Amino acid sequence: MYIRHNLSDLHLKHITNMPTNYSKSGLFLTAAIALLTGCNTTPTNQPTTAATTTPTSTPTSTPTPTVTTTSSPTDVNEPSERKKAIESSGKVYLSALSKGQQAFFLEKNKFSGTIDDLGIGIKAEDNNYLLKIVDAQPKSVTMTATAKQDNVKSFAVSVFAVGNANNEITISIVCGTDTPSEKPPTGISAPKSETETPTCPTGSSPVEK
Repeated sequence: MYIRHNLSDLHLKHITNMPTNYSKSGLFLTAAIALLTGCNTTPTNQPTTAATTTPTSTPTSTPTPTVTTTSSPTDVNEPSERKKAIESSGKVYLSALSKGQQAFFLEKNKFSGTIDDLGIGIKAEDNNYLLKIVDAQPKSVTMTATAKQDNVKSFAVSVFAVGNANNEITISIVCGTDTPSEKPPTGISAPKSETETPTCPTGSSPVEK
């Protein structure tokens, strides 16, 4: 900058009036000015810094493990457990009907011929069983729970009034088919005395009430 400033202070007129023998010196001076001017000009094209690209590592694909599904004991036993639950509901229905009939007999001195008269809030039919009072006698009544599916058992219950006319008691028994059946047991034998127990017909067995 300092050199450029001194050259600019030179008067153009002074340069023009220089003797001819200075022509070579003038050319030299002109070249010097051009050179200095070029040195003080900022180049437009700046060197570009090359961008460094970090190589991207390609993720290695992890093999997906094969999952082997095995049946748990619960899955294997599910049909059996469901069957037991359905059969249990049949037993519960007949046990409730039996108790309803015993209470009805103690109050009315007879058994009811309809389920609704027992007032126990049980419907005569659901998805698994059809309940029915098949035989209502003065001293006995038989009710059935007929299975709607061929893979579960059917049941029957009989209630008997035994003893003296003024001191009768009721005895009941629930029988279930030994194998899955859509036909409930028939022909439950009545006890001959208060100390005897009713017996289930062939092809069926007593069940817990």
